[in-house]
Amino acid sequence: MPAGPERNGLSALALAYTRDCPLVPILRPDERPVVVYPFLFGVSNPRVLLEELAEAGMLRRRFFERLHLCQYCASSRLHAREVCVKCHSSHLSEHSLIHHYACGCQAVQSVFEVNNGYVCPKCRKELRHYGVDYDKPGRVTSCESCGETMNEPEVGFLCLDCFRSTSGDHAGFRDWHYYDLLPDGVAAVKSGRLPTADSVDDGRRRHTLRDFRLLVSHSASVARRTGRPLCAARLTIDVADLADKIGQRGVEAVCDLIRDVAVQRIREYDIVATLPDTVLVCMPETDEAAAKVAIDRIQRAIFATVHPKLKINAEIFLVTQVDQLLKTTL
Repeated sequence: MPAGPERNGLSALALAYTRDCPLVPILRPDERPVVVYPFLFGVSNPRVLLEELAEAGMLRRRFFERLHLCQYCASSRLHAREVCVKCHSSHLSEHSLIHHYACGCQAVQSVFEVNNGYVCPKCRKELRHYGVDYDKPGRVTSCESCGETMNEPEVGFLCLDCFRSTSGDHAGFRDWHYYDLLPDGVAAVKSGRLPTADSVDDGRRRHTLRDFRLLVSHSASVARRTGRPLCAARLTIDVADLADKIGQRGVEAVCDLIRDVAVQRIREYDIVATLPDTVLVCMPETDEAAAKVAIDRIQRAIFATVHPKLKINAEIFLVTQVDQLLKTTL
């Protein structure tokens, strides 16, 4: 693995690839974020790294959990509690209400209680019979700190790290995910480089497989709708034959050279993506005959540059077959 800024990203992808499993989060209440990724212990802020890889199309997200955040320190170690709507104290108690039919007085039960019975605090009449003199229409919450009465208390969070309170409507949240490895991630592991760093000398950037898929799907849809020609091609290097001819150690360097030569021969408006042993090209406004000429030109350039002569399998896909290419390659 490289020692530069790509190290952590490539390490994360390699762990998912070599273990053939997703990068799985677990709950750890002793950690401020409350969620950790066991494979990535030692990586600072692994969620940011994984999100960057997901945005680049190398990992796919699957929802795990949503956690609320302290508005002051962003910790997720929060104690959820009901608090007073006025002073935000959690010192609350519930009381039954009493409604006196005759005078209409309604208040908490405690203000009616006198000795072993009830007396209306408004008209001072004794309440003898439930359902005749009075009823109990419900319950209210009272704050024992400030005396406020409320139908429903607020939900708030006490941060167990900074000990400050955050009201429920001011608390942010953070979604956590499982991360599954995608073909772009596999390609990055095999090449030892992140696709976002992959560029060519003429300044035209190769697309990641995710972007290639989106662009080609859109271009094919437009071509089918308008009746315009479009072809795609897949050039696959016979890596086993190449290894027999030059040895396993030289395969990666030669494949890099082949990809560079192929990319340099595409037209400005063609769409290209590369895998360690494959070059993918989408050619808008190109019929089958013109596509064969273009692919032949690319192959001749490769054979003129790289020796010994290679075995390269060239496949051409018409606009009606592009979905097959995307499905089998991506």
